[in-house]
Amino acid sequence: AGCATIADAADSESATATTDKKVTITPNPANNQVTIQHDFNNTKPVYITVFNTTGQQLISKVLSGNKFGVSNLPNGLYIVQLMQGNAVKRSQLLIQR
Repeated sequence: AGCATIADAADSESATATTDKKVTITPNPANNQVTIQHDFNNTKPVYITVFNTTGQQLISKVLSGNKFGVSNLPNGLYIVQLMQGNAVKRSQLLIQR
């Protein structure tokens, strides 16, 4: 019963970080634009934040649609974070031209 309680708590809306949300970024490695597929709902805005490997925040904005331009990012590895409410999901993105 203790395990069920922990699982229920992790699924609650108030959890600070959930890993049940899925993010798919294609193509990866990317060139100028990526398509971001996620399973957040459309009732609230989804925020996208892009970090470099040292943790510096490079982009932070509301994701509109599923296309995201990355032509202003130099080649390298990035962490893409999507957030809606308290739910956070991260994925890696490689820019290679």
